[in-house]
Amino acid sequence: MAGDLPGIFDKIVALQEAITPPTGEKAMKAYDEPPGDVALFPCFVNIEEEGVEIIRSPGLRQQKFVINMHLLFAPGVQKYGVRSRRLWVKPVIDAFDNAIRFDNEQAPVQYAPIESVSFAPVDINNTEYVAATFVLRAWLAEAFTFDA
Repeated sequence: MAGDLPGIFDKIVALQEAITPPTGEKAMKAYDEPPGDVALFPCFVNIEEEGVEIIRSPGLRQQKFVINMHLLFAPGVQKYGVRSRRLWVKPVIDAFDNAIRFDNEQAPVQYAPIESVSFAPVDINNTEYVAATFVLRAWLAEAFTFDA
């Protein structure tokens, strides 16, 4: 079940790195886990929330993952970071809405919308960053036969 997470993260990182930067902005880097040091901006740091919700019904098992996609712009409170953040919100939401089904061999995701965006600062490795956090919920469904 949670073994499907690597495929989901691979797809998320590929989608993030393919986003066309807004005018005047640099292309971004995306990480599937917190890097030791964040040095390139903007960058996505993707972290799954604790736990997986599992729903079972006859012949079907569904899993629901929540992934916080932290788009970091600058350490601390910097004018450049806040301005850049405003430019990226729509392109990120558009990119994920256009790929709302991640269907591929590594991650057979049924549906993966961004459900909310937060502009609160984010702490990564004891450093606070100007950020936009996109909360993505990914549903996987697979046929499953339960033993009697």
